[in-house]
Amino acid sequence: MPNQILELKDFPYVIDRKVAWSDVDSFQHVNSVQYLRYFEDIRAEYLYKIGIKETLKKSNIGIVVGSITAKYLSPMSYPDTAITGIRVASIEEKKFLLTYIIVSKESGLKVVEGETLIFAYDISKGKSTAIPETWLHLMKEIQPDLCLK
Repeated sequence: MPNQILELKDFPYVIDRKVAWSDVDSFQHVNSVQYLRYFEDIRAEYLYKIGIKETLKKSNIGIVVGSITAKYLSPMSYPDTAITGIRVASIEEKKFLLTYIIVSKESGLKVVEGETLIFAYDISKGKSTAIPETWLHLMKEIQPDLCLK
C-alpha cells in the first residue's frame, strides 16, 4: 500500500458506481471481492483512456496483472455509491503501479485502498515489453504530476 496518506482529491481519474443489492453479502455489507471488481471497473476505463484498445489492434500489446492488493478500512452497504479513484503511483520501463481509493458517498469515509501492478505485455511474443509511448503520453495528460522515467 502507498506509504503516504492519499485522499480522493489526490486521484486524477474518478468514477461513481452505485452499490448493487447483489454486491452485499449476508453480513449486510459490500463483500470484499466486490471491491476488486470496483477496482477492475475503473482500471478498464483508465486503460481505455490511455489507448490500450488501439495498441492491441496495432501492435498486439496489452497488459497482464502482476498483483492486486486491497486494504479494507470501513464497511459500506446498500444503498450507497462507491466513489472510486485511480492514479499511477510509479512507472518503470515495463510496468506501472496503479493505486486506488474507494470512498462511500453516503458516509464520506474511506472504505478501501488498493494497488495493482500492471505489466505491458506483447501477446505475439508472450512476454513483457516496454510501456508504449502513447500510454505514457496519455497517462501524463490525465495525471500532470506524474514523474516519467
